[in-house]
Amino acid sequence: MTKLFDPVPDKSLDLNFFRSLVTKLKEEAPQLSQFFSTIDQQIVSKVSLEEIKSASQALCLDNLVSLQTKKSLKTLQKDDVLANEYAGVVTILLKNYQEWNWPENMSLKLLNNRSSKWRVFVEEDVLNALFLQVVGVRFGSKLKSTMNSTFIRFKPYPQYDLQKCDYYRHQHVVALYSTALPSSFTDSSVGSYDSSPSPKGMSMKQKLLQLLATETKCARELNTPLVLVSADIENFYLSIPHQVLLVILEEFGCPDTWITFIKKFLTPNVTLKEENFEKTGRLSRGVPTGHSLSKFLHEILLLLGDYHSSFKSDVIFTRNFDDYYFWSQDAKVVEECWKNMTEFLGKAALNFNPKKSGHFVLNHKKDSKSKLPIGDVKYGFLVLDSNGNFVADNESVNKMKEIMEKRLSSTSSLLSWIRIYNTFLKYIFRSLGDSCNGILY
Repeated sequence: MTKLFDPVPDKSLDLNFFRSLVTKLKEEAPQLSQFFSTIDQQIVSKVSLEEIKSASQALCLDNLVSLQTKKSLKTLQKDDVLANEYAGVVTILLKNYQEWNWPENMSLKLLNNRSSKWRVFVEEDVLNALFLQVVGVRFGSKLKSTMNSTFIRFKPYPQYDLQKCDYYRHQHVVALYSTALPSSFTDSSVGSYDSSPSPKGMSMKQKLLQLLATETKCARELNTPLVLVSADIENFYLSIPHQVLLVILEEFGCPDTWITFIKKFLTPNVTLKEENFEKTGRLSRGVPTGHSLSKFLHEILLLLGDYHSSFKSDVIFTRNFDDYYFWSQDAKVVEECWKNMTEFLGKAALNFNPKKSGHFVLNHKKDSKSKLPIGDVKYGFLVLDSNGNFVADNESVNKMKEIMEKRLSSTSSLLSWIRIYNTFLKYIFRSLGDSCNGILY
């Protein structure tokens, strides 16, 4: 965690690579070159009551704030007078965004989630949390529409044909793109990876599972070849180099005032306290966890990676946050896409997590010289077996069971025991996927 206070060395980055990539993308997708041209008019405007309530719901959903702050936010959701007061204050902060800065000497909190992964949060007050949420949602909703049109520009819908599944598959692939971003100023559904429901109430992860299960089932039943890769970027949020983000924003034409604002957002002065350890300083790498503005920044970075690796490729591709799934009948096409993805991450001193990356081959001869990631294709606590079926990953389930038992044994309150038990059980069931009544196509 102490690496957060040290910037990524410039010598390990290729900033000219990103400058060149932005230039090429703007030439091929003109809408991106205009993205920041009217940003002030769209971001700096009156905040509505509905926006404030939506922002408070999203903050509670993503567990970004402390329990005390969460209580205040839930009170705000029920009190229109109080919500209107916050809307007025946040509007004033937006109009004076150039003067905003983090409070000094904030705490950096380490939270251990259900899977024993550490997440890092900046402890902030209600007003700053709401203000940053509104700013991030406004940036994000504008980027989402631009990203989706860019995706369709490079990967247009195939010709509609009732006898073929291509068109229907593409509908699902498009729907799964840019899911980390909100669709409007009042979209409160975009929280953590697990809590992004579709309009029908199904989580995006569940829609992804159904798509993957349908692909493997069709390949198996029709006896067609399939090469599928899944990959996850290692410690993504904590490792993003600030230099890369700022260069990308500059090349896209982001106004200097907003670049200065984002620099301040990325570098709060915090104190990290652990057992027998304490350090105070400014964060110099990574983005604050859970923030809607962080999601905007990571999506604009990964958009370039999508362009470099898959937009011009024949792979079928989807990305949910920093989790990648792409597949094709042609192994060479998949390997080329993987090569370009790893090259892109290397230019930013990032890499895929080998423990969470793997590939699956069906009705296709395996190549011993293949450079695709070694490992199984996984979804939550499910793993893709050799026949193309998702089955329970007993090793992962047993590890979660051990963590659950440890947490339960450490609590002395019956109500806490019940809360922990129900929370873990819900997480385990969700990680095993919902039952599916039929295939998608």
